[in-house]
Amino acid sequence: MIFRASGIIGFVVFCLACAGCVTVPIEAKTSKGQKFYGSAKAHIFAVNGTFEMVSVDGLKAWGKYPVAKSEVVIPFTFTMSDGRTGKGIFLRQGSLNNGKGSGEISDGTKMEFQFGSVIDGTPSPVIVNEYRIY
Repeated sequence: MIFRASGIIGFVVFCLACAGCVTVPIEAKTSKGQKFYGSAKAHIFAVNGTFEMVSVDGLKAWGKYPVAKSEVVIPFTFTMSDGRTGKGIFLRQGSLNNGKGSGEISDGTKMEFQFGSVIDGTPSPVIVNEYRIY
């Protein structure tokens, strides 16, 4: 009976952990013309969301941002696979899953970011718990 109860509790914990996961597309462009593409993920119960991007030539960038329910201006930090770091801000637009931002890499290179459906002006899918929502 204890094994069965622990299995049910484990299943409930798993379902709660998966609830509220949101993934949106993100892209960035540096002042030197380098383009990055990736995704940003947030979880309703998490303190921080994360994003990961890769450039066409293989340079990776990843970072985190606070998951605030109603904040419009979101600060973020990031690290690049070549050792540089950076920071910036996102400005949410419309829903909390869309917006633009800017940042600066530690070598002085500027970056512009876009996430969600503002990337190309057409509705991008928002992935909630692995389901695409347009």
